[in-house]
Amino acid sequence: MFFALFLVFNLQLVRAETEASPTWEQIVTHTDLQITQSDVLVYDHFLQIYKIASKGYASNYLIDKGLKDSIRSPRFSIFHEWLLDLKGLPELSYEQTTSHCLGLSERLRTTFGMARKLLLQRLSFCRQLGLQKMVPQIQKAGGLSPNDLSFLKRYMSYFVTTKNIDDFVWFLKKLEGQDSAKLVITNLVTDFSSAKQREIPKDVIAELIITPDLTRQVQFSGLDSQSTFQVFNAEYSRMIEEAYKIIDTSDAANVQAKTTQIRTWLSLNMNRLSKETSLSRLSDLGKNLWRAGFEGPAQEVYDFVAIHGSQDLREDAWFYRLWISGSQEDWKTSLKWIETNKLNSQFKAINDSRLKFWIAYVYQKNEKESDAREFWEQTIEEHPLSFYAIMATKALRKFHPKSKLIEFYSKIDENNTPTIAIKGIDPSVLEAWKRVRVWARLDSKAFLNAEVSGFEKNFIPGIASRFPKDLAKNVQSDCFLITAALIGAENNYLDSFKVIYRALTLKSVYFNRYLLEILYPRPYYSQLNRSVTGQEIDPLVLLSLIRQESVFNPNARSRVGARGLMQLMPATAKRFKKGLRETHLATPQTNMEIGTKYFQQLIKRYQGNLVFVLASYNAGENRVERWKGQYFKDDMLSSIENIPFLETRNYVKLIFRNLYFYKVLEDKKELTDKEAFNAIFDVTVGFNS
Repeated sequence: MFFALFLVFNLQLVRAETEASPTWEQIVTHTDLQITQSDVLVYDHFLQIYKIASKGYASNYLIDKGLKDSIRSPRFSIFHEWLLDLKGLPELSYEQTTSHCLGLSERLRTTFGMARKLLLQRLSFCRQLGLQKMVPQIQKAGGLSPNDLSFLKRYMSYFVTTKNIDDFVWFLKKLEGQDSAKLVITNLVTDFSSAKQREIPKDVIAELIITPDLTRQVQFSGLDSQSTFQVFNAEYSRMIEEAYKIIDTSDAANVQAKTTQIRTWLSLNMNRLSKETSLSRLSDLGKNLWRAGFEGPAQEVYDFVAIHGSQDLREDAWFYRLWISGSQEDWKTSLKWIETNKLNSQFKAINDSRLKFWIAYVYQKNEKESDAREFWEQTIEEHPLSFYAIMATKALRKFHPKSKLIEFYSKIDENNTPTIAIKGIDPSVLEAWKRVRVWARLDSKAFLNAEVSGFEKNFIPGIASRFPKDLAKNVQSDCFLITAALIGAENNYLDSFKVIYRALTLKSVYFNRYLLEILYPRPYYSQLNRSVTGQEIDPLVLLSLIRQESVFNPNARSRVGARGLMQLMPATAKRFKKGLRETHLATPQTNMEIGTKYFQQLIKRYQGNLVFVLASYNAGENRVERWKGQYFKDDMLSSIENIPFLETRNYVKLIFRNLYFYKVLEDKKELTDKEAFNAIFDVTVGFNS
């Protein structure tokens, strides 16, 4: 459907100039956006019907109950057609079914959000029934009719590669003895696989007639490709493992020979492997080469990855290529490399804020101050939520005190007053927002993602398009913030964050205080305050850690068994509380009390050095003890960059970032601890000293 069919707004949508500005809290807590337990029960019923139907079944009892609800209130009308199809499609004739499928397909182009999600299930169910009803038609006619051929061609991609594979296999089994029909279908499948360069599933091949064309296609792109991949992957793994062993021998000549061999071999055989995975493994080898002192081979590896890798891998390789000389403070060599590879001229196209920050730093060290300033300012504007934007703000304060971007984070109250007003918004939009809350509460990722997609592609553009440009951007930003806030109001913080990050990627939201309040909520803060009473721990440090560890989910459990808000390993937790059971760690107060004691112990051990404390919390104390002598320096930022584990390196940076924004929201200008080593995290950044 087009915007006009979905959205009917009037000028009450935006508040009048004479009206008092609503607060964000007033909007999110508005009566028209609240849900009742009755709402949750009805929508949960629809959700259960959807889950059952996704498995190919339909319960008439549940569907009839759902139909009563969808008729009873126009609020639930979006589910009515879907339920009618689940109930009525089995009763249609074969010709009616195939015609209905085509009609549903035509509607996909103009249907969005929840309606699209339901339409896709209706279409999948329709295709399933189409195959079932085609079988007796073929058996009776002894072959395929033009309608059969048209239906199979139209939906072959679904039968061979996606949702209806099992239905297609069942269909082929039912055609046992119908060799002429099977031969035609075999040719259709072969032609599709060849044209789309898609592998044919083994279960489908087993039911086809093995023709010369099918055999060639399977050899070219099917079963043989998997066995070829396994052989080449095993050989590549062997070569990588050999390289690590040679690194340990410190034999420079052998290291050079082996890395050259790997690069040559990979350039010849990359098409037989997963390109991204193989290059990622090579990049990891390069990091180990550099840490072991083999700078030449490491540089060659990074150059190779930069040439052949995706943008993410390429920019990661560029950073380490730059860091080889930068970590030794050879800034002239770093600058020469940057300009030789034209990173300065393609700076805006770079996605990696870390790489951007250090490029600017290299220019500053080479006294190219105007370039450094411009690069740091761009880093802040393009990546405002990144650790490196915070570091760029600090660098500007130190080296370029006249830059307007120094005050970037102190201006979060600009554009922070809502433009939109709930009064006047079409009821269908309000109901969609209420459904967002329901799916967030029920933690239904599929339905929640469908609703958010509907707002992004349909509702929000439709709302914004009805207003002048000077208001449209504000309205658009408001809608994204409201959507995220409603999800967060149901304690579904992770999905709330995803909406904000998506809106930032689309440049569809203002960076303001309310955006930060959504991204940096404060559940459990009062309990944390009580947990640190009498201890020299800033509770915001712990809140920042919990945000990163569990996203405030007390039932969170990691793949290695860490539990609860502060992701404590049971063995570690038992050191602080006798008789503890693993299930106790899901209790927020227990988890925070034990986690706080452990964190305090680490602070004492590392004399308040937050890099060491956070790194040991994530990677373990024994590893940090090894890293202290090998990788860590007096300079905090260099120490973070030198952490050898990617997960730990990012973990430390993200918690520092979290802490910074919590401090910004509180307007606090200093940490509770006064350790000089933490001075790089200078929370006066962005404020008037």
